[in-house]
Amino acid sequence: MMQKRAAIFSTLFALLFATFAFGKITAAVIRKGAHKSARQSSKDTLAYTYNGEDSRTDSCKNAGGCSYTAVYYPVFNKDSLLNDTIKQIILNNLNPYMGGESRDSKDFEKTIKDVVGVYSSVDSTSEQQQPMTYELNISVLTQGSSLIVIDVKQEMSGGAHPNSSEEYFNWDTKTDRVISIDDLLVNDYDPKFTAIAEKIFRKDEKLGKNEPLNDYNFENGEFALNDNFRITPLGIDFFYNTYEIKSYAGGTTDLLIPYSQIKSLLRPNTVVSQYIK
Repeated sequence: MMQKRAAIFSTLFALLFATFAFGKITAAVIRKGAHKSARQSSKDTLAYTYNGEDSRTDSCKNAGGCSYTAVYYPVFNKDSLLNDTIKQIILNNLNPYMGGESRDSKDFEKTIKDVVGVYSSVDSTSEQQQPMTYELNISVLTQGSSLIVIDVKQEMSGGAHPNSSEEYFNWDTKTDRVISIDDLLVNDYDPKFTAIAEKIFRKDEKLGKNEPLNDYNFENGEFALNDNFRITPLGIDFFYNTYEIKSYAGGTTDLLIPYSQIKSLLRPNTVVSQYIK
């Protein structure tokens, strides 16, 4: 039994490290930059509670810290579809670390307990060994009568340096579904929207109008938006995780597209209409 758990633990760490290296999973980050004010959260209006599990290594001699894991997420009282979406996100993130097993929603609670239990079952942490940690924290960032913004963070350590990333999803409370960028913008928006975004990106990065983007990880050296964004009172805030367009040393990138610059591209009567003056 211990060998099986140890094997799962090894697989968990290897997969986490490899996946973070390619920016495929999401995690906690500390953001810096000019758009800090866009991170203000709205007052919560829909009741929810936080649920989850956490655990630390049972026998730990490491003065620098012990291995641990934690999974926390909100449970809404009156929105089962949103709760199901959150559960699926958690399963999507944890399934690869279950030793090849695939879990579905009926195994939700067991999956969390099993992943958390892997850490508490490992007793090989020595005084010299670097602690291995993993956190999955899903939180409510913004909430209003028609919009909920969920922040999905993961963070791990134990390798050469800590790795982390972060992902958003925006929830329409009236239609009970995730909001895509297509829901917010008019047809054929992409060329104009991307051009506006690139102009802002170059200004933020202090780049010239025609300066090559060779130092960034854009495909073919051409600027591109990702699909990781959150709706804010100031604009649409895109977020690039570490390794996505920059090296680890380059960190993360916030790219806020103000509504004032894309008014002609916004669809009428959407969740962002409340922010347009």
